Amino acid sequence: MQLKLEELLRYSFAGAIGLFALVLCFGGLAALATTEPEITQASILDGVALALGALIYTAHRAVVYPLIYRLILVVLGLCSVYRFDKFLLVPFVPRPLEVRLDFLRWKRAKDENYAQPRLAEWGAQVHFLYCSSWAVLLALEFGKHITTLAPTSSEPKVWWGAWLIVAAAFISNCRLAYYDSCLALRDAPDLRPRQT
Repeated sequence: MQLKLEELLRYSFAGAIGLFALVLCFGGLAALATTEPEITQASILDGVALALGALIYTAHRAVVYPLIYRLILVVLGLCSVYRFDKFLLVPFVPRPLEVRLDFLRWKRAKDENYAQPRLAEWGAQVHFLYCSSWAVLLALEFGKHITTLAPTSSEPKVWWGAWLIVAAAFISNCRLAYYDSCLALRDAPDLRPRQT
């Protein structure tokens, strides 16, 4: 199986960024990095980066992103882009608006002349920003619990930088959802709020 660029971004790069943050923010990793002579440290780091990235991406898509997406749909509902559904505040229970938007997006994905392929690429970039931030924050938290590691002076800056990237990802995600709503409302005008 060949990985596409988006999949490499989603998995390996996010994990590698988390490992880089761990190395950047904590001293004393050389003692932890000793390996068997038959196995190179690079191959172990590659495997760890891929596994860490896959784990973070899976947790992001299964747990964190549904909550973020709900928040974005609530914001779009309050801004009268869609009909507001107060039950969007109930987590992890699919609502008709979510399901309808997903089906419309998947239907548009087959049309190469449509804007949807570019929106899908934008979405991959947004998820990369989120997952990279989660990887950095997870690495920083993990590093604090390893007693042989000492935090460096860059740890607070990296922590704030990761949260800044989360904020940038959220803003980009809101913009993406708005652009997606323009296409969804064109295909399904009944999703518009009722005029009173």
